[in-house]
Amino acid sequence: AVLTFLHLLYLADFFDLYHANRFQDALEVASKSELVPADEASVEAAARKLRTYDDAVRECIPDLLSALMTCIYNIYQNSVLPSPKPQILQRLQHMASVVLRYASEVNQIYHLPLDLLPALLKAQAHIT
Repeated sequence: AVLTFLHLLYLADFFDLYHANRFQDALEVASKSELVPADEASVEAAARKLRTYDDAVRECIPDLLSALMTCIYNIYQNSVLPSPKPQILQRLQHMASVVLRYASEVNQIYHLPLDLLPALLKAQAHIT
């Protein structure tokens, strides 16, 4: 019950920051929450771990994935497009790839909304 409360608290913080257009801060909260993997190597384990979470948390995952990709894309538009910085671009591409791979893994366990994976893929394709 305590873990569920903490996850829901992180989700509330994340979405508050997201809706305030504080995308970098939202990504940092998502990272701390451990609800999403930090890198490619932890994607499968994170998807398996999702099975242990309460339904109240799991039901938020599709919205979280969509919002994460939106954060990444908005950071890309605001910081990379005006003056391309290879390190930032590479980090954002990596983050987008992790979100997409995690969504694919989660989709094998829990069926995500049909339009979510194509939308994530489309957003990732724009981060080039």
